[in-house]
Amino acid sequence: MQETKTVNINRLWKAWAPALLVGLSILFTVSLIRNVALLMAGNAELARAESELNLKQQANQKLKERLAIVTTDQYKDKLTRDKLGLAKEGETVFIMPEEEVLRQLSPRIKKDEQHTLPDSNWRKWLKLFM
Repeated sequence: MQETKTVNINRLWKAWAPALLVGLSILFTVSLIRNVALLMAGNAELARAESELNLKQQANQKLKERLAIVTTDQYKDKLTRDKLGLAKEGETVFIMPEEEVLRQLSPRIKKDEQHTLPDSNWRKWLKLFM
């Protein structure tokens, strides 16, 4: 009886061993592919986070530089003069008109303007009919 059991087990093992090996190979392959995909997704997320971190660090550096400029006394003086129109004691404030108003008031001839003579009458008639 022992021999028939071992013979049956050996036959059964020989019949199912290749299927079992193929099944395990498929299982390991699927698991490996899944783990590689997760690793690649993790690397992509890491690269995105690093680039975002670099952008944030650059913005932070710019803000630090801006803060260093804004906290100086010269900037505060300039701001009070320009925005508030204040002056130090003994100073005189001149308020200049806008550039467009200055252009209109200026007697200078603009270089980009070209002076042309008006069209003669016969050209005006020609333009009228053509």
